[in-house]
Amino acid sequence: MKKIVMIAAAVWLVAACSPKEDFVAPSAPQARVFKATMESTRTFLDGKNVCWETDLDKISVFDKSDENLQYVYSGEDGATQGIFTTSATPSGGNELPYVYASYPYDSYNEASDDGTMLVWFSPRMQYRKNSFGACPMVAVSEDENLKFYNLCGFIAIPVYGDLAENIAEIAVYGNGGEIISGDMVVSAAIGTEPVSQLGLTDYAYNYVYYNFEDDPFTVGTTASKATVFYFTLPPMTFENGISIEFVGEKGSTYTYSSSNPLTIKRSVCTQAGAVEVVFPEIVEDPVTKAYIEENLAGSYIFNITGYDGTVYETEVSISYNLTANGNVHLEGEFIDMALDVEATFDPETGTLSIPGFSAAGTVYYGYFTGYLAWV
Repeated sequence: MKKIVMIAAAVWLVAACSPKEDFVAPSAPQARVFKATMESTRTFLDGKNVCWETDLDKISVFDKSDENLQYVYSGEDGATQGIFTTSATPSGGNELPYVYASYPYDSYNEASDDGTMLVWFSPRMQYRKNSFGACPMVAVSEDENLKFYNLCGFIAIPVYGDLAENIAEIAVYGNGGEIISGDMVVSAAIGTEPVSQLGLTDYAYNYVYYNFEDDPFTVGTTASKATVFYFTLPPMTFENGISIEFVGEKGSTYTYSSSNPLTIKRSVCTQAGAVEVVFPEIVEDPVTKAYIEENLAGSYIFNITGYDGTVYETEVSISYNLTANGNVHLEGEFIDMALDVEATFDPETGTLSIPGFSAAGTVYYGYFTGYLAWV
């Protein structure tokens, strides 16, 4: 025991007599700068090329780690290649053999060490004039140079019509019920085209759509002046064709359907024939119109009872219009909930029936149980 103590003391003396050295803390990992190129991809068309857009284009980067960092394009608009940077500081993660990246950025996206990636492909399209919105892409690299490959193809659909109401929504779906949006499970490797699959998780949808409820869309009135909508679709063959559903701002609907097989190829834009939208004529029955103007104009009182028993009384102004089938469409907002229903009016009895509402009934909106009282 004495010998051990003496040796320890000698070591301490040597350390104390050594020249003084400044202590340097280990440096934190620094995020790299990446250069991204693409085949022909989002983000916007400038005639023949597809280009990046400053501050709008963001990518998920997995820098040899399964940590998902957001990178933002910092180059000039219109370039087909450019620099992506991040303000994030890597905090670490499970090691990956390569750099993986996906476009557009989503915190939901994932990458694993076997080359499998999870990429979110939203069913809701982003409208861009004469172009398409975000097309999902992936890249795999050993260094800071990222070459992106498209996961999907596109279809350009010219739409026209002499419409009495503007378009609030356009949806595309396969006639065979094909899954065409949601979680994409991607097999990716360096220098090869990626292979993607849909329908392998619970987040699987058989449609893609544009929504213009906040600003209903006006299309060209003739085929020569048609408005072109670009839809991003996964590469596949729709053996039974596709259907396109249009919804007007007043609730009218029109569906165009084709049974001809349609093949969508990865990174290729397919041109469709022009589609004329014909909404059913809205018939304004004078009796119904008079009843609406007399009884529905103005404000209403909503008594909303919370789960804790508290009663919230709120006044709301409801707008209305007639739908194509002569019913009444009511819209309004109260608290953080929304009323959006179609009511049936019987001119003979003067009865206005609203689905889900009754004098003593209960309707569920958000987290509340509500009773509706007319004034």
